[in-house]
Amino acid sequence: MKKLKYLLASVIILLLYNPVYASGFEDVSLFKTVAQLIFYLVIFIGVILVTLYGTKFIAKNYKGFSASKYMKIIDSLNMQNGIKLVIVKINKKIYILSVSSTSTNLIDTIDPEDVEEEVFEDYLKKHMNKNDVEEAKINIYMDKLKKRIKFSKDEEDKR
Repeated sequence: MKKLKYLLASVIILLLYNPVYASGFEDVSLFKTVAQLIFYLVIFIGVILVTLYGTKFIAKNYKGFSASKYMKIIDSLNMQNGIKLVIVKINKKIYILSVSSTSTNLIDTIDPEDVEEEVFEDYLKKHMNKNDVEEAKINIYMDKLKKRIKFSKDEEDKR
Protein backbone atom coordinates (compact mmCIF):
# COMPACT_ATOMS: atom_id res chain seq x y z
CA MET A 1 0.00 0.00 0.00
CA LYS A 2 2.84 2.41 0.87
CA LYS A 3 4.63 1.57 -2.38
CA LEU A 4 1.50 2.43 -4.33
CA LYS A 5 1.20 5.79 -2.54
CA TYR A 6 4.85 6.65 -3.28
CA LEU A 7 4.47 5.59 -6.92
CA LEU A 8 1.30 7.67 -7.33
CA ALA A 9 2.92 10.71 -5.68
CA SER A 10 5.98 10.37 -7.94
CA VAL A 11 3.82 10.21 -11.08
CA ILE A 12 1.83 13.30 -10.04
CA ILE A 13 5.00 15.27 -9.31
CA LEU A 14 6.50 14.29 -12.68
CA LEU A 15 3.33 15.30 -14.54
CA LEU A 16 3.06 18.68 -12.81
CA TYR A 17 6.78 19.40 -12.99
CA ASN A 18 7.78 22.13 -15.41
CA PRO A 19 11.48 22.07 -16.21
CA VAL A 20 13.33 25.37 -16.15
CA TYR A 21 16.26 25.89 -18.47
CA ALA A 22 19.08 28.38 -18.15
CA SER A 23 18.46 31.44 -20.25
CA GLY A 24 22.04 32.48 -20.54
CA PHE A 25 25.16 33.42 -18.71
CA GLU A 26 24.69 36.15 -16.12
CA ASP A 27 27.50 38.64 -15.77
CA VAL A 28 28.89 38.35 -12.23
CA SER A 29 30.88 41.31 -10.99
CA LEU A 30 33.28 41.37 -8.09
CA PHE A 31 31.57 44.42 -6.60
CA LYS A 32 28.17 42.71 -6.59
CA THR A 33 29.59 39.59 -4.93
CA VAL A 34 31.41 41.57 -2.22
CA ALA A 35 28.31 43.70 -1.61
CA GLN A 36 26.18 40.57 -1.16
CA LEU A 37 28.77 39.10 1.21
CA ILE A 38 28.82 42.26 3.33
CA PHE A 39 25.01 42.45 3.33
CA TYR A 40 24.62 38.85 4.52
CA LEU A 41 27.35 39.32 7.12
CA VAL A 42 25.59 42.41 8.52
CA ILE A 43 22.29 40.51 8.64
CA PHE A 44 23.97 37.59 10.42
CA ILE A 45 25.61 39.85 13.01
CA GLY A 46 22.29 41.68 13.48
CA VAL A 47 20.46 38.42 14.19
CA ILE A 48 23.15 37.40 16.70
CA LEU A 49 22.90 40.79 18.49
CA VAL A 50 19.09 40.69 18.59
CA THR A 51 19.27 37.17 20.04
CA LEU A 52 21.85 38.18 22.64
CA TYR A 53 20.03 41.28 23.84
CA GLY A 54 16.66 39.52 23.62
CA THR A 55 17.78 36.74 25.96
CA LYS A 56 19.24 39.29 28.38
CA PHE A 57 15.96 41.23 28.32
CA ILE A 58 13.94 38.07 28.95
CA ALA A 59 16.25 37.02 31.79
CA LYS A 60 15.90 40.41 33.51
CA ASN A 61 12.13 40.49 33.18
CA TYR A 62 11.59 36.85 34.12
CA LYS A 63 12.25 37.68 37.78
CA GLY A 64 9.13 39.81 37.73
CA PHE A 65 7.04 36.84 36.65
CA SER A 66 8.33 34.50 39.33
CA ALA A 67 8.91 36.98 42.16
CA SER A 68 6.56 37.20 45.10
CA LYS A 69 6.06 39.90 47.71
CA TYR A 70 5.56 37.52 50.60
CA MET A 71 7.68 34.46 49.75
CA LYS A 72 11.36 34.02 49.05
CA ILE A 73 13.21 30.78 48.30
CA ILE A 74 16.36 30.89 50.39
CA ASP A 75 17.89 27.61 49.24
CA SER A 76 17.00 24.35 47.54
CA LEU A 77 18.70 20.97 47.36
CA ASN A 78 17.90 18.21 44.87
CA MET A 79 17.82 14.77 46.44
CA GLN A 80 17.46 11.36 44.85
CA ASN A 81 14.22 10.07 43.30
CA GLY A 82 12.94 13.53 42.37
CA ILE A 83 12.73 14.86 45.92
CA LYS A 84 13.80 18.41 46.63
CA LEU A 85 14.44 20.08 49.99
CA VAL A 86 13.48 23.74 49.94
CA ILE A 87 14.00 26.46 52.54
CA VAL A 88 11.36 29.16 52.10
CA LYS A 89 10.88 32.43 53.97
CA ILE A 90 7.20 33.38 54.26
CA ASN A 91 6.04 36.37 56.34
CA LYS A 92 9.09 36.49 58.62
CA LYS A 93 9.10 32.72 59.24
CA ILE A 94 11.38 30.13 57.67
CA TYR A 95 9.95 26.80 56.54
CA ILE A 96 11.82 23.67 55.49
CA LEU A 97 9.80 21.75 52.91
CA SER A 98 10.15 18.42 51.17
CA VAL A 99 8.84 18.71 47.62
CA SER A 100 8.24 15.79 45.28
CA SER A 101 6.25 15.43 42.09
CA THR A 102 3.18 14.26 43.99
CA SER A 103 3.29 16.08 47.33
CA THR A 104 4.78 18.84 49.46
CA ASN A 105 5.47 18.14 53.15
CA LEU A 106 6.41 20.55 55.94
CA ILE A 107 9.51 19.30 57.75
CA ASP A 108 10.17 22.12 60.21
CA THR A 109 9.50 25.78 60.99
CA ILE A 110 12.34 28.04 62.13
CA ASP A 111 12.27 31.55 63.58
CA PRO A 112 14.52 33.98 61.69
CA GLU A 113 16.21 34.98 64.97
CA ASP A 114 17.56 31.43 65.30
CA VAL A 115 19.36 31.64 61.96
CA GLU A 116 22.75 33.33 61.83
CA GLU A 117 23.53 35.18 58.66
CA GLU A 118 27.21 35.01 57.83
CA VAL A 119 28.86 38.09 56.40
CA PHE A 120 30.10 37.33 52.89
CA GLU A 121 33.53 38.89 53.42
CA ASP A 122 34.17 36.67 56.48
CA TYR A 123 32.98 33.63 54.53
CA LEU A 124 35.27 34.56 51.64
CA LYS A 125 38.31 35.08 53.90
CA LYS A 126 37.70 31.78 55.68
CA HIS A 127 37.58 29.83 52.42
CA MET A 128 40.40 31.76 50.77
CA ASN A 129 42.75 30.71 53.54
CA LYS A 130 41.81 27.06 53.01
CA ASN A 131 42.34 27.38 49.28
CA ASP A 132 45.72 29.04 49.73
CA VAL A 133 46.90 26.15 51.89
CA GLU A 134 45.57 23.60 49.40
CA GLU A 135 47.19 25.49 46.53
CA ALA A 136 50.54 25.46 48.34
CA LYS A 137 50.23 21.70 48.87
CA ILE A 138 49.46 21.21 45.19
CA ASN A 139 52.46 23.34 44.19
CA ILE A 140 54.79 21.29 46.43
CA TYR A 141 53.40 18.07 44.96
CA MET A 142 53.86 19.38 41.39
CA ASP A 143 57.47 20.39 42.15
CA LYS A 144 58.18 16.88 43.40
CA LEU A 145 56.69 15.42 40.24
CA LYS A 146 58.78 17.73 38.08
CA LYS A 147 61.95 16.66 39.89
CA ARG A 148 61.10 12.99 39.33
CA ILE A 149 60.42 13.55 35.66
CA LYS A 150 63.67 15.49 35.15
CA PHE A 151 65.58 12.84 37.09
CA SER A 152 64.23 10.04 34.92
CA LYS A 153 65.06 11.96 31.73
CA ASP A 154 68.59 12.58 32.93
CA GLU A 155 69.09 8.85 33.54
CA GLU A 156 67.79 8.04 30.06
CA ASP A 157 70.17 10.57 28.52
CA LYS A 158 73.16 8.99 30.27
CA ARG A 159 72.41 5.57 28.79
